[in-house]
Amino acid sequence: MIDTIKIESPSIDEKLAAFLEMQSVLRQGIDNASGEVLYELTTGTLEGSHDARISFRVWRQRPVQRLVQVEPGVFKKKGSPKMEDSRPYLIIEASVHKIKLGHNVYGGPLDFQATVKEFLHQVEQRLGVTLPVYSEWIVRRVDWAEVFRLPFVAIQEFFESSNTVDYPRRTGHKYGVNALYFPGSFTTIKLYHKGVEFREHDYDRIKRHLLISLDRQGCGFQKSQQIVAKKMLALQRLANNRLRCEVEIHAEKLRHDFGTLPLVHQVTDDYLAGVYEHDMRRLLKEGKSGMDTVRDNRAVMKRLKLMHGDMNADRYFGFWSQLTILGENIVKQNYLPNRKATFYRYKKALLDAGVSWVGTDIHVVANDTLLPKDFSPLRADMRRCILPARNRATYMPSLQLAA
Repeated sequence: MIDTIKIESPSIDEKLAAFLEMQSVLRQGIDNASGEVLYELTTGTLEGSHDARISFRVWRQRPVQRLVQVEPGVFKKKGSPKMEDSRPYLIIEASVHKIKLGHNVYGGPLDFQATVKEFLHQVEQRLGVTLPVYSEWIVRRVDWAEVFRLPFVAIQEFFESSNTVDYPRRTGHKYGVNALYFPGSFTTIKLYHKGVEFREHDYDRIKRHLLISLDRQGCGFQKSQQIVAKKMLALQRLANNRLRCEVEIHAEKLRHDFGTLPLVHQVTDDYLAGVYEHDMRRLLKEGKSGMDTVRDNRAVMKRLKLMHGDMNADRYFGFWSQLTILGENIVKQNYLPNRKATFYRYKKALLDAGVSWVGTDIHVVANDTLLPKDFSPLRADMRRCILPARNRATYMPSLQLAA
């Protein structure tokens, strides 16, 4: 599903640019009768994936890359891009999921082009302007997300076992015990427990909105409190059993894949989902061997014997055990510098056998687990949420949530 997008308009006329530049740093739509904040638009940057505001800014310079000719018809880049004056244009960024529902617990939008069209129509209404046609906007960022239904404790165990997760040429960052973040120049991977993130960033905002909406409808204080408490409990319960995984596709990745930054009409859901699948597979070291990945220690030994014979299986099993307990980075350091080739040969043998050292059943302290041994945050996993969201009154407010 689509979450945050960042898009750049074609050139706009001076009259529109001047009007937008006159807007305040923070523009709010407020219901005068209730004081409710219906929406927020800011000329600043967004704080993160949890930010429910719309960021917009008029630019009057564009980055220009200098090219030098190395031979007839062949050019190469020289130096960093330089900012040069240009006709004004607009850059808008927002979580279209939260703009649509007020939260991103469930019900995310699909169909990238239709989503951008609907989003820009809302921006036009809120700013009171007419913007360039949606299909001609340039895409600078898209976040593609997948959500998986797992028990609360299983999600906790998923992050507990994440000490062995490694990404080639990337450094992972932990946020508390319920989130992982892998930044990169092409893409950024984010995995987090939605229940924890929802409670921290969205719970109070949505609760406040619901109470104001019910007050505007004339509900009494006690009844409003009861209704909102029930709705928030339902949303929180739903979020508690959701592992949310996102791949943030940066401008450099889009430029690399399309040759230049693509227009909205060139970007499809198949492309976005393909980038998610590719990056998540690399993260999990699960390749495309076509075999079921095994993580149970007995199944690993059986698979290794089948693929490599008894003698080699013992050697590879010992290497696998080190990876599961110590993590790839530490094991790699132990093999450097004299046994570097051995490290990569053993690692390839495990991958060729379809064996994973991520989320295994080996822990420093043995314990029972609720995390399914065959779970992977990939689109083919049976725990992936794929059915259309039901607009149950328990979950949804009486009025559509505003961002």
